Amino acid sequence: MHHNCVFSGFGELNSAVGDTIYNDVMNNSQVGVILKLASLSYVWCAKTCHNLLRNQLAIERNYEIWSLIGGRPIRFSLHEFRDITRLNCDPFEDEGELKVNHTEFWELAGIKSGEGPSWDELVKAFETCSMWNYQQKRKLALLFVLHVGVYGLARTCRIPFVAAKRVLDEEAFERYPWGRVAFQKLVQSIKIAKFDVPSYTIPGFVHPLLIWGYESVEIIGERFGRRRDGPIPLLRWQSSRTRYNLEALMEEDKQNSVDKKARVRHLVDVPPAEIYPQWAGENPDCDKKLDNMIRDILDGCLDESFWETEAAAKKKRKSKAGESEDGPRKKGKSKADESDDDFVDKPGRKSSKKPLGHEEELRTKRKEEQRTKKTSDAASKKDKEVDRKTASKRREDEASRHIELAVMLKIVNAIDARVFTIEVSRQGGPTEPLTDVNSNAGGVVLKAKLEKT
Repeated sequence: MHHNCVFSGFGELNSAVGDTIYNDVMNNSQVGVILKLASLSYVWCAKTCHNLLRNQLAIERNYEIWSLIGGRPIRFSLHEFRDITRLNCDPFEDEGELKVNHTEFWELAGIKSGEGPSWDELVKAFETCSMWNYQQKRKLALLFVLHVGVYGLARTCRIPFVAAKRVLDEEAFERYPWGRVAFQKLVQSIKIAKFDVPSYTIPGFVHPLLIWGYESVEIIGERFGRRRDGPIPLLRWQSSRTRYNLEALMEEDKQNSVDKKARVRHLVDVPPAEIYPQWAGENPDCDKKLDNMIRDILDGCLDESFWETEAAAKKKRKSKAGESEDGPRKKGKSKADESDDDFVDKPGRKSSKKPLGHEEELRTKRKEEQRTKKTSDAASKKDKEVDRKTASKRREDEASRHIELAVMLKIVNAIDARVFTIEVSRQGGPTEPLTDVNSNAGGVVLKAKLEKT
């Protein structure tokens, strides 16, 4: 996972405008919290964010995401973003287009007229801003914070012109809800991203996403967040790049918890009437299933077994059966494997052959059973075909023998009739028709006549 909100450029900004102006923006502007985060020893961890994003639930709402972590849903909405950053996230006001003359400052900074500045244009202005006055340098600093921090744009992309002009009016700039802008751009980037590819980029102010993971999933924060004292959640975590297996980590958390559930914060506490942040054009009742889930969470009656996979449910039943037969099993230190590498495989493995997981074993077993069944069915079909051919051959042989016997009987009858005729003509008696040799009566008559003769 890649992003464009890289803090290394703020060092160049500090050198260009000086400490006084840099500290002024950091301490007195609402976007200064981004500079405060950049000034701390903070480590970005792509792996944790990737774990959160690849386990999303499918919902109908456009401006929030839900992730299923350890079988429990957690929300990232404007409420969570505001709680983490404390930026102004108020609804947009219809003020119309800001009426300011931008031409003079745009020419001074070398920005293309009628467009917002790009990263390259701002960095180029660093080289010439040493002779500018205080307010001009401050405006340049605000533009750079917008490009890198609020919008998190690529170097070739430009800040929207309407937004960029607000730096020319300090009062209009400070009352504008830049927090809502940053959250909107971030969630829109997440909604269109594909997480089943080797590499992807999330534009926007991505760092609150990582802090959300530390705040919402307790074991991730405890194990990898490196918590410190801070006035707001965004500045409260130093973070680390320790590599870990999410599934194993959550199973460990379940085993060690009292209720055998992963410890998460589903969503920040807000009044029930404000449970959904306001967004223009979005109906609060657009997702009934999500609404029912939130109500169940608030009422403490969410059926979390709904998301259990068949393999996990079978494993749980087997575990319970084993405990009932052999008594409760002793808990071992099945700590999730960890390393200090983010998104990099561990070196020095003795075997490249990985042990099969439970689900993969089931799939392999099913494939083997299907293969065996196909072989058995083919053999059975072949045997039936052989039996059918054998029976047909037997019937043909029996019919042939019947025909042969019938022909032989006709021949015998003809011979008997001829012999009888010859004997009678010798004796000079009348000729009588001979009965079939197969008839017992005919056989007695023939015997009597022959004895008389």
